[in-house]
Amino acid sequence: MFSFKEIPFIKLLLPFVLGICSGIYFIHITWILLFFLLLIWLVLFVFIHKIIGKKYRYRFLLGSLLFVGFYGLGLMNTNYHKPQFELINNANENVLIVSDSWKSTKRFYKADAFLVTKENLDNSGKIMLYIPKDSTIELPKIGDRIITSQEIRKIDPPKNPYEFNYAKFLYNNGIIGNIYLKKSNFLISGKSTGFAIKRLFNNWKQKITKIINNQPMSRDTKALLQALLLGEKSNLDPEIKRAYVSAGAMHVLAVSGLHVGIVLLFINSFFKVFEFKRRGKYYHVSKSIIILLIIWTFAGITGFSPSITRATTMFSFLVIGKALNRNTNIFNSLAIAAFVLLFHNPFALLSVGFQLSFLAVFGIAFFYPKIFPLIYFKNTLARKTWALTSVSLSAQLTTFPLALLYFHQFPVYFLLSNLVVIPFAFMIVISGLVLIFVSPIQLISGYISYVLDHVVHLLNYLVLGVEKLPYYKIGQVYISNIDTILIYLLIVIASLFFIYKNARYLNASLFLAIIILSTNLYYKFENLEQKRLTFYSIYKHTAIDCVKDNKHFFIGDSLLLNQPDKINYHCANHWNKSGLTPIESTQMTTPYIKDKYLLFKLLISENHIVFDNTLICFNHSSHDQNYVQPFKNRILFINNYFYDSWDNIDQFNYILLNNSLFSFKDTVHLNTIIENTKASFHNLNSTGSFNYKL
Repeated sequence: MFSFKEIPFIKLLLPFVLGICSGIYFIHITWILLFFLLLIWLVLFVFIHKIIGKKYRYRFLLGSLLFVGFYGLGLMNTNYHKPQFELINNANENVLIVSDSWKSTKRFYKADAFLVTKENLDNSGKIMLYIPKDSTIELPKIGDRIITSQEIRKIDPPKNPYEFNYAKFLYNNGIIGNIYLKKSNFLISGKSTGFAIKRLFNNWKQKITKIINNQPMSRDTKALLQALLLGEKSNLDPEIKRAYVSAGAMHVLAVSGLHVGIVLLFINSFFKVFEFKRRGKYYHVSKSIIILLIIWTFAGITGFSPSITRATTMFSFLVIGKALNRNTNIFNSLAIAAFVLLFHNPFALLSVGFQLSFLAVFGIAFFYPKIFPLIYFKNTLARKTWALTSVSLSAQLTTFPLALLYFHQFPVYFLLSNLVVIPFAFMIVISGLVLIFVSPIQLISGYISYVLDHVVHLLNYLVLGVEKLPYYKIGQVYISNIDTILIYLLIVIASLFFIYKNARYLNASLFLAIIILSTNLYYKFENLEQKRLTFYSIYKHTAIDCVKDNKHFFIGDSLLLNQPDKINYHCANHWNKSGLTPIESTQMTTPYIKDKYLLFKLLISENHIVFDNTLICFNHSSHDQNYVQPFKNRILFINNYFYDSWDNIDQFNYILLNNSLFSFKDTVHLNTIIENTKASFHNLNSTGSFNYKL
């Protein structure tokens, strides 16, 4: 158990983080006012400290002043870094500076750019640039100044219930809008001088990419090398990427502390080979400077992602502490690294990667020394295997609640997969680094490429094999923010019990476990009596859920049903929240299926769906009254698909509920529908989806 005296910086980090949270969610004040208030605080603090000196009885007053000061610093810094949504769309042109390397998606190349608002290159936020992949445009480079007449578009919030909020994700990364560039609507008007280092790192990254692509290796091997060494995951096969996620080994593909640790180990091994018995006066300082240059160069080449920046910052403090012959406390180094990163970008606090990486390192530092000594093996291989297992358990203890909250699944065989993946990752990273340095020597590089190819194929085979094991993951898990906090509280109190063996902690743990199980049962019982029709908003597709109890029947057009990733992106979070079982699905042109009607009380034909006394009609403008009369509700669409928003009223013509016909072209009638049906998601125009409780 650590003492707060050993980690004094955490006392400053906690109010700083609290100030960031207040600035993000509650308090919105101009940062200039907060800056002047902080100056007053500083004068007051110095004055009081000078008067009371080091008198022990006044320590609480000084502590309170420090808490207020760092809380205010976090609040001011957050308001200073807030992106402004008031986009400046000039009548003639917008000026942008490309600030990051281009990343590949399925249909586009995308990159961040600063929106220039003044001649002195001040900016009001970042813009996401998109260029179609089928375009003949040469991609602008980092630092290129772009002039375009294209309007900056605000990023729309999600239109479906519990769908991933991509607009919020971009906002937290400082991005306030996007532009789709075409050859005819922009020109490059020179370079900015402020991105020389980024351009240099990007050039090195492109050269390393070229070296990897020129080697006689398979596509999968090249893609994995680029992911491990450069942080470029866009070339990975989707099936392989999904297998790593299911196996609980995705952290290996995201360049992070593991990779920086491997690079550090490689550098230290190199130094040991050439180490002299008599070390000079400045040996440790010189060695530390070289190590810092190498690991920060590695971070720069990988694009300074949050995970790699966090790891590099933390390792930097450890290296500096060792050079100064000080026994640095890892928790203190972790707190300092968090403070530095959050001061640079307070919105990193909301990043899933930031949260998981810091919690993983904290878990390893705290739990590993307690788990590893529980079992002792004389055999060296068994001892190292247990050490790796202890590391995986320690990291999982502090990260699994967040993984359940964000990803709604738990990898059952994470211990097995980490025992396989981490040693393989070590071999691949070291071999990849050697390959880059010896690439001019074809004989040696060819041999290394041959070995790497077989190692990567074996690794992918093993990871895909984990996915084929029975019950390889626990999926469709839904926990709320409150549940997550309760689980972390349970972990803390249970840890205190195992450390101090005090029965009070055991009783508190059991009490918390009962509360968590009770809330989980409440969700399950709540979902047992649900009955509704949900119309999802998916661009140019039909997507309808007929939901009853904990089952649902998903209806979609044939194009959508062939894109399971798109369905999951828009709908899976809603299913997890509602406790729905895996989908049964059919496309709109499927003829009448009698057994489905008997099992689910659902009749489907080319133009009709009957669900719980409600008739949904496609491609029909009218029906005989005797035909309609048996049904309580009738929903009628003239077209058999709808677009991304219910604002596109022309795509819908009529809806008939409770024997009343409403036109979607009439706003008054539309509002009446919303009011009468008590739609769960407030407003069709703002959410895009329509949830009708039967």
